[in-house]
Amino acid sequence: MTHISTYSLSFDYAEPIRRVAAFLIDFGIIFVGLSGLAVLLDARQSLEEMDTAYYYVFQMMIPWFYYAGMESSVKQGTLGKIALKIKVTDLEGRPISFGRAAVRAIPKLIPLFWIGFLATVATPRSQAFHDLIARTLVIKDME
Repeated sequence: MTHISTYSLSFDYAEPIRRVAAFLIDFGIIFVGLSGLAVLLDARQSLEEMDTAYYYVFQMMIPWFYYAGMESSVKQGTLGKIALKIKVTDLEGRPISFGRAAVRAIPKLIPLFWIGFLATVATPRSQAFHDLIARTLVIKDME
């Protein structure tokens, strides 16, 4: 005998404006952090003396690790998401792994893909492009 469950998960999805606000908070945090790092590095040597490719890779790794690390943490979100009481989950509402958060973070590093935020107004679960890729949701944190 086959049993088909009629149980369906229901979440209170984060509104697009709240998600954009969280992104802007995170962008500010990352910008300040990278600017501080640039000042420290500039105090030690000029950019021309430093390996430019290494510098740009490092600039990409910091935001990537910030998003992947924070969104796979116990808090399930970056500082911007925590401030706005939203969190990242898998499609069943569970916390996501570091690997899934790492995949989710990649499109955020490429400004061209920021247009993927527009998908939040067109998808039934307010999913952005990076959510669709990583199979994640951003929901209101009820705790």
